[in-house]
Amino acid sequence: MREIDREQLRESCRRANLAVADQSLGIGRELTYREGPRRTIVVHFAHSDFPAGFEATLGALISLESSWTIVPRYQEGAVAEYDTSELPALISRCVAHLPWAAPDKSDDLYLIGKSGTALIAYDHHGLDDGMPIFLSNTESAEDFLTVLNQRGAEFELFSRDG
Repeated sequence: MREIDREQLRESCRRANLAVADQSLGIGRELTYREGPRRTIVVHFAHSDFPAGFEATLGALISLESSWTIVPRYQEGAVAEYDTSELPALISRCVAHLPWAAPDKSDDLYLIGKSGTALIAYDHHGLDDGMPIFLSNTESAEDFLTVLNQRGAEFELFSRDG
């Protein structure tokens, strides 16, 4: 894991066409695709999925990218990138840090895939509303949907023309 400074995060967001909310809005470091996501997959989990089923599903999804950047939404600093060899540590961190287990929005995270085409909102709404995966293109959506189907996961798919 390596820490990412503010300028590196800004450059990653620029390359991925992600907008970062203005801090003065009081909504934390909200990340969104500037043109909106082409596809949104919302993965649903039941209490019985924890921890093993959740860990396996998240691990399968995380394996689709060679690295992921974790961005805390409400906490300053602590932005980190996990490369391929560190993905098991990232999964363990996420499983140990379930934001919906103690629903405090200050624990909300974003996970940005290295390619910039996948953005996972890992937040305190996850158990009630599902874990959204925002995708900037249909090819990435196909990969994520294939993995979720193979895992027998429960999910919803939302599409946008364009």
